[in-house]
Amino acid sequence: MSEYLKNVEAAEAEVKAAKKQLQQAERAKKKEINAAAKKLQAARDDVYRPRNSFAGIDLYLDHLEYNQRSYRLDQSVQTDLRIRDKLYLTISTPDGIINVDADKKSESKADIFVGDVLSAAAHGRENYERGLQAIDAASNEVQTIENDRRQIEDAAAVLKDKEDALQYLIDTAAPHEVDLLNERNRKQKKQKLIIGGVAGVLLIAGLSSLFGKKPESQPSSAAVPAAEKETVKEETKQEPVKEEVKEEVKEEPKEEPAEQPAEEPADGIRPEFREAMESYEEFFDEYIAFMKTVEEDSTSPEILMKYYDYLEQYTETMEKLDAIDESELSYEEDMLYLETLNRINKKLYEAAQ
Repeated sequence: MSEYLKNVEAAEAEVKAAKKQLQQAERAKKKEINAAAKKLQAARDDVYRPRNSFAGIDLYLDHLEYNQRSYRLDQSVQTDLRIRDKLYLTISTPDGIINVDADKKSESKADIFVGDVLSAAAHGRENYERGLQAIDAASNEVQTIENDRRQIEDAAAVLKDKEDALQYLIDTAAPHEVDLLNERNRKQKKQKLIIGGVAGVLLIAGLSSLFGKKPESQPSSAAVPAAEKETVKEETKQEPVKEEVKEEVKEEPKEEPAEQPAEEPADGIRPEFREAMESYEEFFDEYIAFMKTVEEDSTSPEILMKYYDYLEQYTETMEKLDAIDESELSYEEDMLYLETLNRINKKLYEAAQ
């Protein structure tokens, strides 16, 4: 590799690393905001949600609510809990008297409720004021965190510098360096299609084994000529075992989920992405093993039907691989992606020889 391409790839690696740092800064900021928002919600709940309830009475920091009315709590509040045929509770407040009855079995719950009411009556107002202050403090914290984007801005500035440095290398390249770079880019763009070419060799070799022909040339894609597809269909149309064999065909590789998980995985690789890569590799392992059986037994109608089904699965798998947007992958996912493609390529080349 030329010194120029080494410099370009080093600059590209720095850009990728800077992008990852920016993503991490954005995720860290999001987590920080979420934590502060939860703290704010807890402060609001402390003030605006009931702290206890009994027989339709809701107890808040500084008041009671019963039958859609509000009753203030202060040191003048009195309670009376009696048990006869039922449990009777009376609460006297500055805004009126509350009378309720309940089952005698709820006595322990009533005792706790009365204790909470008297505690709120003694300290409710100051607790309410402290609650409002906690809400203000939590709200200000959320706003401060949202406004403080220095870490993200610093990471974005580093990324801009790295992108500018890479662009400078490209803009100042000599003509022969431009040719080298264009050639490298073409190879990278076609990297995913290498699998298609090599696997296509196995496909055409399989057809030759099935119909006793030698391939005149190697295909550049996964496509099989329509005439040959029709021949496969015609030859298998009268076979009685067609439906029975189809049941033996293994399931297609799992398709990647459309959305990414909300939480960043610890190793930088989403579980669904790892499973997708594993399923693609497993498919090609099965595909290669099947193509070897074609060479050993090319007269069986079961083999013929399996071949046609694998042809359809192969085309769909290649479409899914080509549809992966590498720009949306994390650094670890990108590495796993390339490693998986390299392993598949190696297996296919070995099988094609």
